[in-house]
Amino acid sequence: MIKNGLKFIVLCLYFFLVTGLLSAQIPAGYYYNAQNKKKDELKTALHQIAVPERVLRYGSGEGYTWEGFYKCDRREDGSVVDMYSSITRYFDEFKSVSGMHIEHSFPKSWWGGGEWMAYKDLYHLYPSDGSINISKSNNPLGVVTGRTTSDNGVSKVGAATYPGYSGNVFEPADEFKGDFARSYFYVVTAYQDLAPYWNSPMLNKNTYPVWKPWAIELLKQWHEQDPVSIKEILRQEEVFKIQGNRNPFIDYPELVSYIWGNDTVNTFPFPVETEPFLVSPKNGSTIDCGVIMNGDSILQQVFVQGANINSNVNLSLSLNNQKFFLRTLSINKTEITTGLNINIAFKPVVSGSFKDTLVIQGGGLTKPFKIILKGHASKDFMVLDAEEPTPVGAKLSWIADTRATDYKLTVYQGASSAGNLLFSSYVEGSGYNKAVEIYNGTGKTVDLSDYMLMKQSNGSGDFKVPYSLSGSLANNKTYLIAMNDSRNVLKTQADAVNDSVMSFNGNDAIALYHNGIMIDIIGYKDVGSSLMWGENKTLKRKSTVTHPSVQYDENQWDVYSIDYFDLLGSHAIAYPAIQSPVLNSVSSQNKPYFIVEGLNPESTYTYYVDMVKSDKTYKSVNTLQFTTTGLNAPEVNDADNITGTSFKANWEPDLYTNNYLIDVFQVSDEEEVIINEGFDNIGSNGKPLPEGWTGTASGNYTSVGSSGANIPSLALKNTSEYVQTKEYPSAITQFSYMYRFASAAAGSYFKVEGNDNGQWIEIDSIGYLNTSKTTITYSFTSEDNYKSIRIVYTHKASGNIALDDFVIKYGNQSVDYILQDHPVTGNEKLIESLSPNTDYYYTVKSVLGNSVSPSSERVKVTTQMSNALSSSNKDNIKLIHKGNSIIIMGLNGNEEISLYTTTGILLRYQKASQHNVEISNLKSDLYILSIRNQDNIFSIKIMK
Repeated sequence: MIKNGLKFIVLCLYFFLVTGLLSAQIPAGYYYNAQNKKKDELKTALHQIAVPERVLRYGSGEGYTWEGFYKCDRREDGSVVDMYSSITRYFDEFKSVSGMHIEHSFPKSWWGGGEWMAYKDLYHLYPSDGSINISKSNNPLGVVTGRTTSDNGVSKVGAATYPGYSGNVFEPADEFKGDFARSYFYVVTAYQDLAPYWNSPMLNKNTYPVWKPWAIELLKQWHEQDPVSIKEILRQEEVFKIQGNRNPFIDYPELVSYIWGNDTVNTFPFPVETEPFLVSPKNGSTIDCGVIMNGDSILQQVFVQGANINSNVNLSLSLNNQKFFLRTLSINKTEITTGLNINIAFKPVVSGSFKDTLVIQGGGLTKPFKIILKGHASKDFMVLDAEEPTPVGAKLSWIADTRATDYKLTVYQGASSAGNLLFSSYVEGSGYNKAVEIYNGTGKTVDLSDYMLMKQSNGSGDFKVPYSLSGSLANNKTYLIAMNDSRNVLKTQADAVNDSVMSFNGNDAIALYHNGIMIDIIGYKDVGSSLMWGENKTLKRKSTVTHPSVQYDENQWDVYSIDYFDLLGSHAIAYPAIQSPVLNSVSSQNKPYFIVEGLNPESTYTYYVDMVKSDKTYKSVNTLQFTTTGLNAPEVNDADNITGTSFKANWEPDLYTNNYLIDVFQVSDEEEVIINEGFDNIGSNGKPLPEGWTGTASGNYTSVGSSGANIPSLALKNTSEYVQTKEYPSAITQFSYMYRFASAAAGSYFKVEGNDNGQWIEIDSIGYLNTSKTTITYSFTSEDNYKSIRIVYTHKASGNIALDDFVIKYGNQSVDYILQDHPVTGNEKLIESLSPNTDYYYTVKSVLGNSVSPSSERVKVTTQMSNALSSSNKDNIKLIHKGNSIIIMGLNGNEEISLYTTTGILLRYQKASQHNVEISNLKSDLYILSIRNQDNIFSIKIMK
């Protein structure tokens, strides 16, 4: 009795804790527009509420998915919450974790693979052990009741016979089944507009009820058996901070019954709201008026609605900068309860980027609601930066002119002149030696009063400290802006001096603006203060760069040592000899954008637009370039249909191509190879490096005190300088090296990183302690899979680093190809004529035109012991056809029996418990029957 009483108390405490957390975090009025609705109308209302306001970029680093995981899936000890395996791994800030994937719990192939918001939405993205993720593939959720193909103690993949579905499924641990179910409910609600793309055994191509009958029963069961946990609630609050949206099925688990269960005849009883609140607009949201021409205006309608408002609500603009105009200054409580549209006008008369804040307050609101307004204006007709690049195209846009009757787009490869002014040099030197240089290669003299500089401080925040240029700049000339207190050599060459925007450090990105629109940038933006990309160095733009870019690419710049000024004023551009047309004066049907497709991956294109107005044509004052993305490596799945002599390799389809190259091979480890690399031939400029190595090291040391076994050693002298080994044919098992801080360097540190399938993983971070020579050795396992190593001088406060005596050990794997770069159309390939009980591997690459993606991860396949049962067993087995049934006779009673379609889909699975087994209700004429005992397997095609 006491035990039951304690259990009741614990359950009550849990209930009140969960309820308290929920009620404390849901913003007042968040679900207001879903009130008084039921069934499909309720789901559609939740769809309109639950769509993210923003998502992180996909990948590793600050502002990317792994930052989201760091904030949402990190335990107090820094380990990763992995719902897919029991392996303990640890975060290293926002970097991807070795051995883990960004897992779409709701497979992306189920919505066609497009990289829409759903592709980046943390409500169904989780950090996952890479091995089980490959096995999971795009299988539906289910309960594994048959033969298991993968089981790591947490997740299982295997055959299921759930009522209504037979086939391979993914089964998570019991403690996470509800998590997955609620993720699935969220996706089909928040993204119900993707219904035409649904392609899954669990889904119909509709917005309601969405689910196949068996699927909704399974999901409801998991949802009820594994209720919302504290972990889910806390995770949601972190996602809410990032994306600005919530998962309704975590906030109100009962919604499932009201949309798909027993309560669909009733409206959902959301709690009664008593606090005054605004339903629309959302506090902190942004209204972007885009880019318009000077003298034009644009009206933005904003729907304002509130509830429980007790008096007039007042509206105002915080800056009132005469760029944004608001006519409605007060709304009475009757109007705001009903809801009404107000107009905000953006009417700039000068070029620039402008911001203001719409403030809504009063009426009993506990705090003002603030909505950010922003807009840009240009006196010139300009093309804008390309958006949404893919391997085959991009969205190209330009400033709309209200008087235009059409726009004509021209796209080509190559360039005969620079598209606009661009940065040509950057100096971040000692003391006050700070400068940037601008180059004009447009073919005409440019009025500099249309341009300005601004900077971002410490790698975050808005670009500020505007500095307007003046005068004019002739074609093929440079313009140097330096700090007022810089050395005479800089100050003498400078065309202008400035102590505001020029007061930058190596982590402050500098941007060039034309008519208030950013056109070029030096340095990485929005990456935080720790990345000192430009400290103590001079950067010189390469002559092959013909256009400015708002995305910094370090490969466009040559790096020189601190206080190197010799190349200032000497910039020139080497234009390609031929321009190749792609689109010539194609009409956009008077739309200010055009989605161009059919291009080649990893290719650069130039574009401009002619505006048609009053039977006259006006060419954009600039041209711009964009580069299509490369193909992604395919997401490979575990092989299936494995026999003694064959298996079927399969992978996720690529959105942009149906052509692939597959490698199938065996590997064997031969004797370990030891590579000893000193830097005996390194010159004073840090070159040449050993064959196949790369890096930006800028010097050497010729003293015994700073060298290893032999003189000289390699010197890293500036922040971000690095040296990188060649890529070895198999994983590195051991790495050692000598280092020495050549002089006192308090605050300086460097990092050692390993490359695992194109991803750099931090191995060690070493800060200055003293100037002693030190040798360090690291050992790695095959799972680390480091094929190359690099050492990066991450932050130099002072002092240089000497490196020497690199020793690399790796197991030289011999690769014997069964198929190499074998072309495949489609996303599967049957591999035959193999040996029984043998390990094979396969990797896949996507192909489009001349572009080939990186290789996928490697999948291991072990063929069966034999392709047939022992002759004595096989001879005893007989098949008898009886109507729509097949009777299998002569079994021992311990065999596993599987029935497949001819395309490899598992239809039935059962274990024999007697000598005769009947398979009934066959609907097709042709099947593959597999009979397996402990050691052997027998497969045969059968016809009814």
